[in-house]
Amino acid sequence: MQIGRYRLQGEIARGGMGVVYRAAGPDGRPVAIKALGVGGAAPHGAALRFQQEARALTRLRHPNVVSILEAHTRRVRAMLPASGE
Repeated sequence: MQIGRYRLQGEIARGGMGVVYRAAGPDGRPVAIKALGVGGAAPHGAALRFQQEARALTRLRHPNVVSILEAHTRRVRAMLPASGE
């Protein structure tokens, strides 16, 4: 299965806001995809919190914090895995 240009490889975690998937980028590099509201509607205000989280993460640079590669209005986000994964 694909989300945009990312090939999904399996589910990492599922929570109240959505699902995080293990995936491969177009260059084969491992990424994680966070998708809101998968398997049901996301809680009220989740989209706003998601956008705020994405904006905050784009400003951070630390080896133990994931880096945002893309964020989409359809509320799917791709990021590099954190160090040690």
